[in-house]
Amino acid sequence: MTPNGRWTEQWRETPNGRWTEQKVSRRNLFTNYLSSKRFHNTKMGNLSKIVDALPDHYGCVIFTGLTGTFINLWMGINVAKARKQYDVPYPTMYSSDNKMFNCIQRTHQNTLENYPMFLMLLFIGGLQYPRTSACAGTLYNLSRIVYAKGYYTGDPEKRGWGSFSLVALIAMLGCTVGVALRQLRIFPH
Repeated sequence: MTPNGRWTEQWRETPNGRWTEQKVSRRNLFTNYLSSKRFHNTKMGNLSKIVDALPDHYGCVIFTGLTGTFINLWMGINVAKARKQYDVPYPTMYSSDNKMFNCIQRTHQNTLENYPMFLMLLFIGGLQYPRTSACAGTLYNLSRIVYAKGYYTGDPEKRGWGSFSLVALIAMLGCTVGVALRQLRIFPH
């Protein structure tokens, strides 16, 4: 290795089956390892096989799930701002005298309560029906934003604006049931 630490010695097998020592940069050492047979026989290397097995357009499903994460972050930031604005200290979950803070908090809490179900339906249904699941998931995400905007008015009745999330959940539920039936060999290909 050189004094600056940029180069290191590495043994490599040549095409004719002999082993030789050569100097390679640390960056090349890492990329050589990632392309080696040793790496692909590890658990981390097998991940690429899983990704390759996913259906076309499953990336849309993943991005839909990520969008839901950003919506949750946005709602969490709104709760943190409302805590400062309405002087509701941690760990108090709801205010006994401030309805507006409670509406903002409840929006986030309700979204968190439904989030595991949403992700499960999205990711499992997307294994067989990625486009349908991604579209239904996007509709669900939009409904959560509309739900929040309605609830943020301070009038809990306006949260009903986002009730079209049920349509999205039913669509994702149908996709997930379809995957289960196909996996049990009840539903034809």
